[in-house]
Amino acid sequence: MDLVPRFRDCCGNCPGSEVSKSTIELITAGQNVDEDSDLDMSWADNSFWTKQMDRELVAWTSEHPSDWSCPIDVYMAGCSQSGQLAEATAAYKNIPVGIESMALLQPKQVLCGSMCTIVLADDGSVHSCGKGEYGRLGTGSSDNQYTLMQLPSIQNVVMKQIAVSKGSYGHALAIDEAGGIWSWGDGDYGKLGHGNTTQSNKPKLIESMDEMLLLYLVDLNTALVLHLMANYSGFKHSACITSDGELYTWGMGDYGRLGHGDSNDSHNAPKLVDRFAGQNVIQVSCGSSHTMALTDDNTTWSWGDGDYGKLGHGDTNMKSTPTKIEMLSCNQIKKIDTGEETCNQIKKIDTGEEFSLCLTENGRVLTWGRFNSNVLGHGEDGHLHVPLIINALEEVHIIDVSAGASHCLALSDDYNVYAWGNNEEGQLGFGHKNAVTVPQLVEYFKNRNIRQISAGSSHSSLWTTETSERKMVSLSLPSSIPKEYRNIQKISLKSNNTSFAVLQRFSDMILSNLQFCDFEELGESLGLDEIPEFLLSKSKRNVFRKQLSKTTFFDGDTTIQLDGCIDDIFTATFLQLSTLDPKELRGSFRPYKIRYDGDIVEEYDSIQEECMDQLQAGSAGLLCRTQNGVNKKGLNQDVYIFSEDNIDSKSAKFRFLGRLLGISIRTKLPLKLHLAYAAFKLIAGGSLDINDLRDLDICFVEKIEMINSTLSWEEICEKNLEFLPVTDGSIVIELKSETRKEYADLALAQRLKAWDRQAAWVRDGIKDIVPVPLFAVLTGKDLEEYISMPLSADSSIWEDLSKSCTVVDFPGPGTPEDGQKDSDILHVHPVLQWFWDAVEKLTPYEKKLFCQFVAGTTRPLWDQLTITFCPETTNTPITLRAPCSLLMPNFETKYQLIER
Repeated sequence: MDLVPRFRDCCGNCPGSEVSKSTIELITAGQNVDEDSDLDMSWADNSFWTKQMDRELVAWTSEHPSDWSCPIDVYMAGCSQSGQLAEATAAYKNIPVGIESMALLQPKQVLCGSMCTIVLADDGSVHSCGKGEYGRLGTGSSDNQYTLMQLPSIQNVVMKQIAVSKGSYGHALAIDEAGGIWSWGDGDYGKLGHGNTTQSNKPKLIESMDEMLLLYLVDLNTALVLHLMANYSGFKHSACITSDGELYTWGMGDYGRLGHGDSNDSHNAPKLVDRFAGQNVIQVSCGSSHTMALTDDNTTWSWGDGDYGKLGHGDTNMKSTPTKIEMLSCNQIKKIDTGEETCNQIKKIDTGEEFSLCLTENGRVLTWGRFNSNVLGHGEDGHLHVPLIINALEEVHIIDVSAGASHCLALSDDYNVYAWGNNEEGQLGFGHKNAVTVPQLVEYFKNRNIRQISAGSSHSSLWTTETSERKMVSLSLPSSIPKEYRNIQKISLKSNNTSFAVLQRFSDMILSNLQFCDFEELGESLGLDEIPEFLLSKSKRNVFRKQLSKTTFFDGDTTIQLDGCIDDIFTATFLQLSTLDPKELRGSFRPYKIRYDGDIVEEYDSIQEECMDQLQAGSAGLLCRTQNGVNKKGLNQDVYIFSEDNIDSKSAKFRFLGRLLGISIRTKLPLKLHLAYAAFKLIAGGSLDINDLRDLDICFVEKIEMINSTLSWEEICEKNLEFLPVTDGSIVIELKSETRKEYADLALAQRLKAWDRQAAWVRDGIKDIVPVPLFAVLTGKDLEEYISMPLSADSSIWEDLSKSCTVVDFPGPGTPEDGQKDSDILHVHPVLQWFWDAVEKLTPYEKKLFCQFVAGTTRPLWDQLTITFCPETTNTPITLRAPCSLLMPNFETKYQLIER
């Protein structure tokens, strides 16, 4: 069976076959064409588009992922005293700042809460920074966090929506892909929904809602919608909506804010709001002491504390059950000053601390409630008891609004940002802290392509990720094709982009049905063994995390004992844990603890780096340096492969090594384990070829190639090389003139199989910890990415790289003698500046190639690197005189150096 990624119901197995409608729609979206335009169908012609082209496309997406994703920018402004602006916290000076750590996550949501920021990444992971008091960050601690940190206890749970409180002591909610609600932070009044008032410093599933399929949720100030992108404010209670349109509320009940009719009763678990029986609630928003909801018949409701008229009923009375806002329920809304009528089809509702607002479908914003801090945007003092259109926004069409505790943001249809209200912390983004009484255009965000906004207690976030209803397909057309992909070099960018969409479709279809097929058992017999290499790594990663979450055990209390300084941590751990049921090691955060000398308890990851260093130094006898490293020849001189000594007695240890690798995958804590790629390829179930062997033992490959060459037997003998006999069963074959081919074929075949058993044992160990169907379609590259910290991307070995090397013949102030290091030269000479700037901007994959070029290693050896200046040559390629010795031409421009 010749199966290629254009299988029949995706796009046909032959030219001219019918293409599925869903695929055509996907490709049309990716090509940005209309129905009357010509559609590029070259991807469907299997006589033109080859498997190797697909392989190169898959490699391109994993080795240069930024080429295939739209760049995202995240900006923040406002209070930074507790770390809520992440890495920009210390340097913030009232001007909006870009937050790179958040942008790199390709975020779906960047929500500003009560002195904290919670981020939902594109892969469904949740990250936080800021004030940690009461556990509001969900990191397992109550300490402040000044850099963005992933929530470790749910790192294998895929979240779809998050919500965060903008007031009180801070709590947050999240919805996972299965529809479960998680909550963390301050638990006063039962607002976490766990049946008590206890705070939680890490996410915990609300068990009473576990059987419900949620549409969206709202916590004290933020609502999350699966189909709508919205941010809401609230303080001491929470709410959620099921897929059936039922509304549940819980937390503090004072003033009737929960809507159950019991005006002062709090509820520490979600309770159905009976008033909406038979109706379909589509939005809800929680303020400090009041609540709003929108039903699908375009009726807006409010209840709770009526002070300052924030319920919008024309009075200040409390309502303990949902009550219609009559002014928003009529067909048209009249402007109070002119009497002009405008459409009242409500698009979004939102609440602040003591005020409310709504956005209509025709782009009008209405506010009401307490006027303090000018948050109503009308430029006049006085509370408003009924909704009133903001005149200052009449000339623009608003498509989104966000209410903070006491300030507001609005986004127009031309993607400009308007802000008003409290500005004491500079949260409006104007570069000053003066009050802003009516909405004003924030000049900083003009032409910055803002697509989403969030206003918190005293800070704001704005980012460029498209909302779900506007996001068609996650494709970005690269500007050029990397030179290493030779088969697709002459193919148009449009065709490559289209074929990528096909691969994405193919990956999604295969992965969604993988659970119904024993791929590992049937793949080869059905001719499906090639499929894994055509599946996009990002698609696999997302599905893999979902599958892992279904096999996760809660972190247990398993503890091992280590005594002082131990030379073989691996064996000590193996002796205590190898007989344990592997299910007990499937925790997502802490599979086991370590007790030192009887009383000091550490987390398991505290010893992993030392354990890996010992393994690579020879402890346990499982790993050894590649022969290329031993011989100082060829590539991959600094990596390791499985030992071949006495392996029959080490099968249990190899399997336990696999369990440690499985724990690394499950906890998403990569190991500093410098295994050769060939080892990962074998663990993934692949077979080695001669090119893999060349990367491990180039001297052996050269011997085999010499035997198979046209050299005469006498010429081979003159080389005086050692050729050990090989055995085929009971037959011993020595290298002789008449046995050259037989010897070479058998020696090569046996060498290629030398590590198969060790890899199989390791694979079994990984499957003990990662028992999911998707493991069968992971490639060696996937496993390398999941398990091993990318050596070329390890920031600790790329820091101050320009200060570590030796420079020769570079002119500069106080030129040193040859061989002397001089930081002044490194910083002054433009060619060196250009060179190090270019190296620093390389992708992780390119950095690895650079290291292989310079030293035959996967990691940089900066202290061994010498760069010699050649002023007489200009604009020629940088050349390697010897390992770790570069000849640097006198480039005229930085662009020329980068190109070379």
